[in-house]
Amino acid sequence: EHTGDIGLFKITAETGVAAGIRRIEAVTGEAALCFIKKRETEYKQKLSQADERTRLLEKEIEQLKNKLAGLLSRDLVAQSKTLSNSPIKILATLVNHLDGKALRHTVDYLKQQLGSAIIVLAIVKENKISVVGAVTADLLTQFNAKDIVNLVATQVGGKGGGRAEMAEAGG
Repeated sequence: EHTGDIGLFKITAETGVAAGIRRIEAVTGEAALCFIKKRETEYKQKLSQADERTRLLEKEIEQLKNKLAGLLSRDLVAQSKTLSNSPIKILATLVNHLDGKALRHTVDYLKQQLGSAIIVLAIVKENKISVVGAVTADLLTQFNAKDIVNLVATQVGGKGGGRAEMAEAGG
């Protein structure tokens, strides 16, 4: 009897039938509630699937970055120099295409492959530098990664921190 009797009103489709004429299809009352609940369930399922896909892709990206770090570390080993009259290897270089986490993984790989070593790796992204330095355990009485990284950081107007065996800085 009254338009208020319709209750909930949900448009389900809208099309152009002729010039200046539109056709609107809708559901009302209980049917509108069922329609909305069904749509909500569908959207939640899609969001859940998208979230799961995102998680899988992020995991795959992380694995690929770690693999890249391992491959890169093999190439970087060849660039290391041996300190004169000493078994200590030194590696200080700029690397590309890595983020901070992958840079730390690369340093870990290098520590394993170089033996007695001091390592400083840097990346430059959007006019910002990130530096990771490491000292192998056998050299900790002589060298401190935190001091080495801070020395590099002061050269680029930054500062860093960390531990004696591994430290990071930015500038």
